[in-house]
Amino acid sequence: MADPNIEGSETGRPNRLINEKSPYLLQHAYNPVVWHPWGDEAFGRAREEGKPRLDHLYMAVCQLLTGGGGWPLTILMTPDKKPFFAGTYFPKESRYGRIGLMALIARVQELWDSRPHELLDSAEKITSALQGLEEEGRSMRLDNTILDRAYKDLAHAFDEEHGGFGPAPKFPSPHNLSFLLRYWKHRGESGALAKGEQVLSGGYYAERAARAVDFILSRMYQKGGLLHRYRDGEAKISAHLDDYAFFVWGLIELYEATFDPGYLETALTLTREQIPLFWDEKRGGFFFSPKDADDLIARR
Repeated sequence: MADPNIEGSETGRPNRLINEKSPYLLQHAYNPVVWHPWGDEAFGRAREEGKPRLDHLYMAVCQLLTGGGGWPLTILMTPDKKPFFAGTYFPKESRYGRIGLMALIARVQELWDSRPHELLDSAEKITSALQGLEEEGRSMRLDNTILDRAYKDLAHAFDEEHGGFGPAPKFPSPHNLSFLLRYWKHRGESGALAKGEQVLSGGYYAERAARAVDFILSRMYQKGGLLHRYRDGEAKISAHLDDYAFFVWGLIELYEATFDPGYLETALTLTREQIPLFWDEKRGGFFFSPKDADDLIARR
């Protein structure tokens, strides 16, 4: 029940979101939650609490507990911010065998009232495991042992019948395939090549990748560079640095799959165009937004 004395209570005063312009944020302006919109205040508070990498840390918890991650990220934690449950999307009500948030919260409340020591103990174990992983990561060197472990994990998750990784629903994971093919070349592991070929067999994906490139170059590229968005038959907004980076990476991957030099030439052309658009001549490095971006207050 919402407390009228709590900031954002539906019968009290609004929270910080009341000053935002986004309709999505405004509809939560009277939630009984101390929401912080994206901005310096939120990060300032995180730094004050010694948690400058909140999303990274809690996403690592989700991956540790579930074997995967993504957004929206759902974390349940103790009052001192130690997580004891993690997941991604949960519907409001339970359906199709998947627990909903309403049932989940009721279950957690029951556990917290009856056996809080179990949740607190779980939170301590998860925190210790996360700290151990971070310490291991800082001291770890990337050698063949790490590559072999990554291959074994992917091989275990591989769906031998239908291809892809993990249970349904599956999402495109080109980084997994890229790793398998490079691991095969580096270590001579035929199983890595076989798994990559099973997903990419018959030239199906290479053909559709080529069609995607043709679409981008014909509809989302003009003299001066790439465009960021295509909607209702019209391309708009100058592309960002990551738009160039991912497209060039895809072109190089497609060249390696087909040996068509045209893809490599296009990748080189885009790279040459990209440098003057994003390069910071005063301090070095690259801006995220191009020099010709519209309505910029400050480049970043």
